[in-house]
Amino acid sequence: MCDYALEEIEKYLGPLASDLLDIFTTNTVQVISSLLLLFETNQVDLLQTSLVGGILSNILVLLGLSLLIGGLPNHEQRFNRLGAQGASTLLSIAATSILIPTAVKLLGQTNEENLVKQSRGVAVVLLFVYVAYTFCQMVTHRNEYYHAPPPHEMSIAQGLAAALPMAAATGAAVTAPNTTPGAVPPPLNSPNDPFQAPVWASRSARHNNPNSSNSRARSHQHSQSNTYHISHPHEIKGPQLAFPVAIFVFCVAIVLLYFCIDATIDSIEALTEATNLTPTFIGLVLLPIPNLDFAPISLAVDNYLEQTMRYTVGRSIQTALLVEPFVVLLSWWTGVGSGQVTLAFDGFEVVSLFTTILLLGFLMVDAKVHWVHGILLLSDWVLIGIAAYFVDKGAN
Repeated sequence: MCDYALEEIEKYLGPLASDLLDIFTTNTVQVISSLLLLFETNQVDLLQTSLVGGILSNILVLLGLSLLIGGLPNHEQRFNRLGAQGASTLLSIAATSILIPTAVKLLGQTNEENLVKQSRGVAVVLLFVYVAYTFCQMVTHRNEYYHAPPPHEMSIAQGLAAALPMAAATGAAVTAPNTTPGAVPPPLNSPNDPFQAPVWASRSARHNNPNSSNSRARSHQHSQSNTYHISHPHEIKGPQLAFPVAIFVFCVAIVLLYFCIDATIDSIEALTEATNLTPTFIGLVLLPIPNLDFAPISLAVDNYLEQTMRYTVGRSIQTALLVEPFVVLLSWWTGVGSGQVTLAFDGFEVVSLFTTILLLGFLMVDAKVHWVHGILLLSDWVLIGIAAYFVDKGAN
């Protein structure tokens, strides 16, 4: 309901306003749960664990399932090398920003007061990096980040199939290759056409970058012989809700979501008392699950892995570079949890995050993956989950 309301709202907004709206609603569940853990229960340790768990679940679980399920019907899938390298670099910076304060704390080379000041300074730097990278993606290097892999890395058929989603987003024409003089390729709106771009079923599936889903498909008429525009007979054109109604539906959805997350957090203490589950296991494995949106899996099955990568890895980047430093600074400004909310995490959590980012970097080197890579990511998540089940932070 929340995604549907946002889709309707974006139909009344311009591209820039839609992009900004998406930036602040991509990680709604993560933000609400973090605020509740900070202001209502003051569970700083669980808050930090859930933030790391959010990154791990998007990369290892959601992306892993996408690569596995999407790789079975598709022999090999490719994605934008530039975007992948940028994402891997940002995640490495995020891991470093956590690793250094944690190491300083564990080695006893600073006191709590200086650790808090260090974390606040690092939080400001992370926010600046996130804003700068977002500006680069959305403004200065938009074409480079949103283009499919270059022709020398793809076949003609793969190149056309990868170009169609962008044409659907921008209304631009895609010129079909014509290998026979005088031959006219069949129309792209054939129901059996393998290059037919999907009409996205949800807002999250429309993301063209980690922060933006401003890629609503528009119906266009078929023009000259070698130039085609995407159309769909069942595509819904125009807003279905009035703007005030869409705003109201979105607000109601957020309120309902708040109560659901609040009830989930309130049940954590009872869950730990009734079972042998540790807070680390709950924060890393269980609590991030409601924040997962499985729409990227269907995109991977349809061989649109580029959108899947931007959504899953993009949300992890936003958690690491926006949500985490925002929580640190918010605690400082409000005085809630002051002196406790830092970027010095538990050693096990930092190691888990670092190994995950390292594995993801290895998989992104060639900008092409297959289903075995999905098994590797899921296996890493299982290994972390097994270790988290037996972790006891209070043990000596």
